[in-house]
Amino acid sequence: AGEGKKVAEEGKKEAEKGKKVAARVNRKRKHSSGGETNSKNDRGERSEQKEEEKRSEEDEEERSEEDEKRRLKKAIKKAMNEVRRLRHLVIVEATDREASEKEVRMKDKELNREKERRMKAEEDVKRMKARLAEMKKNKMKTKDQIIEDKELEMNCIRKEKDDEIGNLTKTIRSMGKTIRSLEEEKTRSKERIVTLDGKWKAGKKLNEEMKIMIGMKDNNLQSENIQLRESNEALIKKIAELEERGDSEETKGEVLRLRNEVEALNN
Repeated sequence: AGEGKKVAEEGKKEAEKGKKVAARVNRKRKHSSGGETNSKNDRGERSEQKEEEKRSEEDEEERSEEDEKRRLKKAIKKAMNEVRRLRHLVIVEATDREASEKEVRMKDKELNREKERRMKAEEDVKRMKARLAEMKKNKMKTKDQIIEDKELEMNCIRKEKDDEIGNLTKTIRSMGKTIRSLEEEKTRSKERIVTLDGKWKAGKKLNEEMKIMIGMKDNNLQSENIQLRESNEALIKKIAELEERGDSEETKGEVLRLRNEVEALNN
């Protein structure tokens, strides 16, 4: 996300630079439009040297336009690569969020199973206690036999039940710890889901901002390119008109000045 913001800031700077260049070109066009002279010298024939200079200027203009196109393509390609990288990050975060939600569902199922086992263990303890109470009420045997049998039976049962109750008590305590651990894990998983959801929304918002910035940058660069080309064409046309009017010192000075402006625009 930090790199995406950096690219967005660079896009803003390029857009401002394009506006400044376009304003400069407009000022030069206004200045050049007022500098026309009405030379009354007869038109002379163009020399071979002047034609060669004109062709060289046209070749230079074409090379400058090609360089500008290549620079624009590189800038757009860089911005599109950044958009694709951000889109991949958004997909990865969405996948992590789905995995966390699945993990929470599994923890819920495990928690329910542990609760069911604990309830079953408590019911077993209740049944054992009810059986002991029922055995105490049995008075079918003689008193001595009952006492002897009861003592023997109760000792065996007491030992057996004490062991079982002890084991069940340990199991219940262990289940309680497991349940608390699962509840804490569930809480952490939910917090992670909230964090991932916030990152996903932030990435989505940044992706939309990048698309808008790329569109603005592309439009400004195209506008700058068109304005530079129009200014170049106007100046070259002006030079041709002045050359056709004659070779006076005033005309030569104006031609030299306009050529300097063409070179400045190409640079």
